[in-house]
Amino acid sequence: EYMAVTSSCLASRAAIRGGVNAYEAYRTSEMFLQKISKCTNVMEILQIHMEISGTFSDMVRKVKELRNSDCVEQSKDYIARHRTKKFSLNDVAEAVGKNPSYLSRVFSEQTGMTMQDYALNVRLEAAANILQYSNESVGGIAEYLNFPSQSYFGDRFKKKYGVTPAEYRKQHKIRDFKE
Repeated sequence: EYMAVTSSCLASRAAIRGGVNAYEAYRTSEMFLQKISKCTNVMEILQIHMEISGTFSDMVRKVKELRNSDCVEQSKDYIARHRTKKFSLNDVAEAVGKNPSYLSRVFSEQTGMTMQDYALNVRLEAAANILQYSNESVGGIAEYLNFPSQSYFGDRFKKKYGVTPAEYRKQHKIRDFKE
C-alpha cells in the first residue's frame, strides 16, 4: 500500500514537471489515494499501481501534444498572414518561439507535409481565389503572392490544379464580377 501511495505522489509531481496542470495532477493523485484506501488485497493495489503510471504518462503526453499542435497552428496562422511576403523557416520559428529544426519536424509530423509545401499550397489557394474574383493579370498575381517568377507560378499552379492559371480563370471566373 505504501508503495502505491508513494508512486501516486511521485507520479503527480513528475507530471507537473512535465507540464500537467498542478490542480489536475493533485486531483488525479487524490483519486488514486482514495482507490488505494478501498483495496482489500495486494492484487488490487498492484492493479492501481500500474494504472497510476499509465494515467500520469497519458496526461503528460496529451499536454505535450497540445503544446506541439499549438505551435503548428501558430505556424499555419503566420504562413497565412504572410502569404504575400518572403519568409523563412527561421522567421516562423522565431514568431512561435520554437527551435527551427524542432518546429520543422513537428510541423511535418502533424500535417504530413513540409512547411515549405504548406506555404506553397496557401499561396496557390490564394492565387486561385484571386483568379476567380478579380481581373488581375497572372504576372501580377505571381508577383503579389511572392512567387520567384511567373513561369514558376504557372508550373506549380498547373501541378496542383491540372490547368494553367489562365485556363482556371476561364473555367471558374464569377460572371457577374465587376471591378
